[in-house]
Amino acid sequence: MTKKEETYNEAVEKLRKIVADIENGELDVDILSEKVKEATRLIKLCKEKLYKVDEDVKKGFGGTGVMRKYVLIVAGGKGLRMGGDLPKQFIPLEGKPILMHTLETFHRWDASAELILVLLEDHQPYWNMLCREIGCKVSHRIANGGETRFHSVRNGLQFLSEEIGNTSGRNEKALVAVHDGVRPFVSSEVIGSCFAEAEQSGAAIPVLPMIDSLRETDGNESHPVDRGRYVAVQTPQVFRSDILLRAYEQPFTPLFTDDASVVEAAGISVQLVPGNRENIKLTTPFDLLIAEALFSSVK
Repeated sequence: MTKKEETYNEAVEKLRKIVADIENGELDVDILSEKVKEATRLIKLCKEKLYKVDEDVKKGFGGTGVMRKYVLIVAGGKGLRMGGDLPKQFIPLEGKPILMHTLETFHRWDASAELILVLLEDHQPYWNMLCREIGCKVSHRIANGGETRFHSVRNGLQFLSEEIGNTSGRNEKALVAVHDGVRPFVSSEVIGSCFAEAEQSGAAIPVLPMIDSLRETDGNESHPVDRGRYVAVQTPQVFRSDILLRAYEQPFTPLFTDDASVVEAAGISVQLVPGNRENIKLTTPFDLLIAEALFSSVK
């Protein structure tokens, strides 16, 4: 009959007893030799068990002990509110399209983060041409955009499904951020805070307190509301991969205005992180004037 191997705690307790016996100094040479051999075996066993625990922990975090980080940069819009024929993500600022500035922002934050642009298929040849002519130095991959932002994010997650798993099978431990392609001014501190909070709680979004007074409209009437109860929501919105994958299995509804609303509809609470005021979404011609001023201020 095979002798059952000791657990780590059992091995440690036996080692303690051996050490106590040796310290008493009343053992003959033969018994002392046997005690030393047994102690050597137990020490080796403890090391093996500790190594196995360490490896199991690392596997749980993608094999490195640190959660892998992905950023889906969504740029599937047609830019109708900006005016003109050029989609807003391709409008040049400081010699580069807005989208390229956004890529560089995340690369400066963490060069190891995997960046995926979600672009409409029709826009991809133009983007590739811009990268060749301007010289995009940030490594990234491209996924196909969808009919709505919801569908674009879902496409991006499907693009990554081989790497981050899916809810019906294997599931790597990873963090996935979703960011608007036309928000190039998010700070490294905000990005880092969102990832750190998401690693702890599973879901985090950056927000800002309201500055203007707010009124709620109802037909032809309106009434003031307490602005202290409201916040403005920004991106990146960061989630544990299993949470985001499961949330995006839901059917689309117009009530999904961002990723947080999708995740909350799946029953997951979302934590709030302070955003940065410069992290505006460049949507109108006036926003471009602000962007130019922001670029000028950092020269």
